[in-house]
Amino acid sequence: MTDILKVNGLTKSFGKVTAVDDLSFSMTQGEILGMMGPNGAGKTSVFNLLSGVFRPDRGKIEFGGEDITRLSASKRCKKGIGRTYQIPQPFGKLTVYENLLVSAVHGGRISESKARKRIREILDVVGLFEQRNQLSGGLPLLNRKALELGRAMATDPKLILLDEVAGGLTEAETEKVLDIVKEINERGVSIIWIEHILMTMAKGVDRLLVITQGSYLTSGSPEEVMNSDLVMESYLGEGD
Repeated sequence: MTDILKVNGLTKSFGKVTAVDDLSFSMTQGEILGMMGPNGAGKTSVFNLLSGVFRPDRGKIEFGGEDITRLSASKRCKKGIGRTYQIPQPFGKLTVYENLLVSAVHGGRISESKARKRIREILDVVGLFEQRNQLSGGLPLLNRKALELGRAMATDPKLILLDEVAGGLTEAETEKVLDIVKEINERGVSIIWIEHILMTMAKGVDRLLVITQGSYLTSGSPEEVMNSDLVMESYLGEGD
C-alpha cells in the first residue's frame, strides 16, 4: 500500500528540552494510526510539527510524496492535513452550520457553493443535522466534539490529526465518537489519533505507534503493543 505520510529524523527542542528526538515513522493511505506514550512523551509536539504549528530543527516530513517540512500550517491544511484539538475551539457565536462553512471556505479553500453541498454530508456523518442552526457555544460537550470532527472534515482532508477527541466523555458518548471516527475513515481519510483513554483508541485503530521522550519506541497491532513488556516498562518508568 502507498504511504501517505513519511517522517524521517524529526527533531524539535525548546531551549535545553528536546520534545521530539530523531523520530521516524510512516503510515499508509487509509490507515488509522494511534500514537501513544506517557505524559510528556512528545505526542502533542509531534502533532504541532505535522500540522505546521512548529518548525522542526531537523528532519523531513513527506505528505503524499511531497516534502512539506517548511510549509506553513495554512498551506498544509490546503494540501489535505486537518486537525482537531483536545479542547474544542468552535466559533461560539456562529451556528454549527456556519462553523462548518467557515472551515470549508477559509480552511480548505473550497468554494462556497461546493462547501454547502459538502456540509450536508458532514452534518449527517457527525450527527449534527438537527443542531445545524444552533449556536455552537451552547452545545453540550459531545456535540462540540462532533463539531470539532466536522470542522476538520470540512477542510476536505486526506489526513486528520485527532487530539484526545474522546476526552471528558462518558463511555456511551465515547462509543458514538468512535463510530464517527470509523465513518470518516471509511470515506477514505487517513487518521492519526492521540487519546488518553488507551482502550478507546485501541478499539478504533489499525496500528499503534509508541513514543517515549520524543523518540520511537515500538509499533504494531493494538494487541501486540498493549501486551508489550517494553511498553509496560516505559509507562511504569515515566509515570502515567
